[in-house]
This record gives sequence, C-alpha cells and structure tokens, in this order.
Amino acid sequence: MGLSTIDGDSDGEEKEGFFSGFGVFSNFKRGNIAIISQSGMLNGGYLMHVMTKYPNLGFRYACSIGNKMDLSEIEFLEYLIKDNTVNVIAIYLESFKNSRKFIELCRKVRSMPNKTIILLRGGITPQGQKASLSHTGSLAENSRLINGIIKQSGVIYANSFYELFQFARTFSIIYETGKILPKKGNVSFVAGSGGAGTITADLTMKYGLNFPILGDKAYDALVDVFPDWMPPNRFAFIDIWPAMEKAMMNKVRPDVVTTHVYKTLLSESNIEGIFNMMFCSRQFRALNDLDQIVDNVKNSSKPIFFWLVGEDKEVRRVSKILAKHNLPDFPSLEEMVKNFSILVQESNNKF
Repeated sequence: MGLSTIDGDSDGEEKEGFFSGFGVFSNFKRGNIAIISQSGMLNGGYLMHVMTKYPNLGFRYACSIGNKMDLSEIEFLEYLIKDNTVNVIAIYLESFKNSRKFIELCRKVRSMPNKTIILLRGGITPQGQKASLSHTGSLAENSRLINGIIKQSGVIYANSFYELFQFARTFSIIYETGKILPKKGNVSFVAGSGGAGTITADLTMKYGLNFPILGDKAYDALVDVFPDWMPPNRFAFIDIWPAMEKAMMNKVRPDVVTTHVYKTLLSESNIEGIFNMMFCSRQFRALNDLDQIVDNVKNSSKPIFFWLVGEDKEVRRVSKILAKHNLPDFPSLEEMVKNFSILVQESNNKF
C-alpha cells in the first residue's frame, strides 16, 4: 500500500518540511521553497548542486512523485498551498494527472500575494514525449493542450532546470526580504559602461521592460554629481563613469557619488527596481565600497539586481557578500533582465 496522506511533522506555523529525494540532505538551510518533481535527479544531484552553489538559499520541501502511482502533483500542491512557510513552489512535470484541478489550484495561488508557482514541463515535443514515456511512462499529450494548460494556470514558465531554480531563487529572495513586485516594468540601470547600457536597453525592450524618463527632481539631483561635459541621461540609464571622473578630479570619494546616485534613484517613484553593473577587481576595490552599497540598497522595498564582471575570484567574493544580504547577482545581463521581467509577470498575474 502506498502513502496516501501528506502531513508535516509539526502542527505549528514553522513546519520542518521533508525531502523525499534519493540524496542525503543533512546540512542545508530551511527556507521558503518547495519542489515537486517527476525527476529523481532534480531532487537529488541537481538540488545538491544548487544548495552548495547558493548556501543562503533555503528549501522546505523536495517531493519526488515519479510515475504518480499513488500521490501526484495535485495532492502535494493542495498541501503546499496551505503551508504559510512556503512562498515558492517549483514544479517539474512530464504529464498532468488532472489538468482541470491543476489549473484550479494554480489560479487559487494567483489570489495569494505571497506565493508563486514556477513550472518546467518536459515532453512538449515529439522527441521529448518519447523520452518521457521511457522515463515515467507518461503518455503523449498534445502540445497545444499543454500550452493551453500553462496559459490558463497563470504560472511562471521555465525553459530548463537552470531557469527553474534561478527563478525560484529570485522569488525566494523577493518574498523573504519583503520587496514590492514591480507592475509597470520601469527599471533603472547603473553602469560604468555605455556598451552594457546599450545592450541592456535592447534587453529591457525584449522582455517588456522600460527605462522611464526621470522626474525633474531626480534629474537635477544627478546633474549635481555629473560633469558639464557629460550630463546624465534624461531616461533611467545612468552611465556613472563621468560622475566618477569628476569626483576623482575634485578629490571626492567614489562612495559619495554612488550613495548619491542610489538614493536619488530609490526615491524616484517612477522607478520600480535597479539593475547594477559592478566591475570587480582587487586593484580597484576602492571604486566599490561594498559596505556602503549594501547600506544604500538593503532596506529598499524595490528589487535590486547585480551583474558582476571582472576577475573571477573577485566576482565570487563580491557575490558571496551580496548573497549574505539577500542581494541577487546574475551571470549575464540577459538573465538579470529576464528575472526582473518574471516579477512583473507575476505582479500582473495576481488578482
């Protein structure tokens, strides 16, 4: 007889959670993420990889459902939706046990302000369906039907295991730190590179985001720290290097400029979040006072994302410091922009 009920090991608000993967998880951080997976590898080796790569990322449940001989995604979803310790539910499926019930449960989550479902669906192509048949015995489902279920459910859709966990990490941090989900997609980018700004501007358009026009008060505040020969843009791409050059010529510390820029952008009501390009080099650490940057942004209700470039060792050092303060960084500009866009999508999903 298979297990037919799901129950945590505590009746209190802080449920301990459980892990049903084949791995041994004796040292991990309990957090707000739950996983439902038809792949044992996802709840084993891949989860180990994510836990060691992001030790500050917390997990509450990892539920393997295999070929669903007894319990399926439906029963686990019903349980996890009721658990207030779970903010993010990451799901990998190769088939839907009951598509109508799945849509119903996902739509229920859309009315819950602090809970998000992320879905990765395997077997959406004829070749993928052949592979899933030999894996979990999942029968082929029409791709149009699959896409219809995804659209009606209103979940955040991931295209790979990598995206599934990256999206889960982003939402986990947003909920844990009490950030406000952006609704309009208005974002600012602080960088020391015009090229990075140009590419990011293209990416913001690709993912439905926007660099808004700065209000007069914010623009005038930026003018104060920029040189006359290179004033700031009127829109929210801030190429900060000219302001740094002016500061160095006037023997002003770089952190004075960055603090001024961050405070200006964070107080601008038309900006819902900030992208940051940070050049990481042991030689030029003085240009990035990390303690000051963290102090400037950690208490903001707006999402703050970082893209780190430079020396690999220094990038890893800075990434660890940011992670301790729940400030996410991303390995590419596109991933940074895309992860902000799913926040906008989820904000507009809610009703």
